[in-house]
Amino acid sequence: IRTRREEVKAQIRQVEMNIAELQEVVREAFGELKKLEISEERRKERLKKEQEAREAKQLDEVAISQYARKQEE
Repeated sequence: IRTRREEVKAQIRQVEMNIAELQEVVREAFGELKKLEISEERRKERLKKEQEAREAKQLDEVAISQYARKQEE
């Protein structure tokens, strides 16, 4: 009985070590995922700002053209 109990305790310690190792793997994977999410969010924000800048430039060009036409009249 004593030997069986010691075997079970050893198995429990091994399982606990495996759990700790897997928790570390999950933490690292989660950290990488967050980095990727942040990078993707920044990329989307940059693309949005670039699109807004292009649209603003187009609107400015239209306004300048309209102003120039009115000045010619």
